[in-house]
Amino acid sequence: MVPYAEIFTFVQHLAPTWRKPQQANFAHVIHALCARKSRDL
Repeated sequence: MVPYAEIFTFVQHLAPTWRKPQQANFAHVIHALCARKSRDL
């Protein structure tokens, strides 16, 4: 499992023009998807 801090840093590099709350929300979504046991949506 990738730590949230690493995902947040990746999102900051991916979308540097986004505001911090937008980056944080997107990082939370990625982190939650990675934490799921099943990849089915």
